[in-house]
Amino acid sequence: MDSYDNAALTVELQTERLTLRLPEEADATSIARLIGDWDVTQMLGRVPYPYPEGGALDWIAELRPKVAAGEALNLVLVEKGSAEALAIGSVGLDTREGWEQLELGYWLGKPYWGRGYMTEAAKAMVDHGFGAMGLDRIGSGHLPENLASRKVLTKLGFRDVGTEQRWSRPRNCETTVTLMMLERRDYLAAQDGSA
Repeated sequence: MDSYDNAALTVELQTERLTLRLPEEADATSIARLIGDWDVTQMLGRVPYPYPEGGALDWIAELRPKVAAGEALNLVLVEKGSAEALAIGSVGLDTREGWEQLELGYWLGKPYWGRGYMTEAAKAMVDHGFGAMGLDRIGSGHLPENLASRKVLTKLGFRDVGTEQRWSRPRNCETTVTLMMLERRDYLAAQDGSA
């Protein structure tokens, strides 16, 4: 697996409309409400449905040692100028069994769909992954019917590399996942316009 400095994982990223920061206990209610929506959860692989009471607090607690160990970076999305300043989604780079590279994963609460927030947040995370974290490649995957997720990945330069069967926790069955990859060289070429 790519190695990187875990000091780079204690970050706050800024985009035009969002702040990406580590989740806090105060975010738990918002996270649980938004990720507990079937329209959101059904497109994810690791999230249980129905979302359990206390699940968001458990996720936040489990995340802290992974971040400290340099095994993951998961940040919540907060709208700039929002009075509540609570999480509306999440984007992260995490380990996946059998993969040598980190996997980009994300979700966004349904009330915030269609605004381009996830492309904005995912781009910031990819920039951080190839920049401060020094990754050589980033993987991701989406269900074939999740065209919105595919659109985000394609905009960022990810390319198809195959499919695999994965267990879908919310659907409680095996699903086919389209695998995509972004190599550092392709990312850099796109940044300087030579891609």
